[in-house]
Amino acid sequence: MDKLIDFKVQISEEAVRRLDIDARERGFLTVDEYIQAALEADSFDVYYETPDEEIVEGLRQGLRDVMAGNVHPVSELWDDLDNDE
Repeated sequence: MDKLIDFKVQISEEAVRRLDIDARERGFLTVDEYIQAALEADSFDVYYETPDEEIVEGLRQGLRDVMAGNVHPVSELWDDLDNDE
């Protein structure tokens, strides 16, 4: 194991609170353990829970929709919501 060094960063009390909650939700006993794991993971998997396969499938489905003509102009995006009022 590499020698550990102290690393200081200044963050708000709210950010510390959120880190503590995130650490506990992910099974870590301390924020330090959580941050170490996140840094050692060398990936965004700690922060993003959507698997790559799901993202790729969503892009494929979007491409299939476009190729099939299942698209609408962005200008119509809110039309149904506006008409409900």
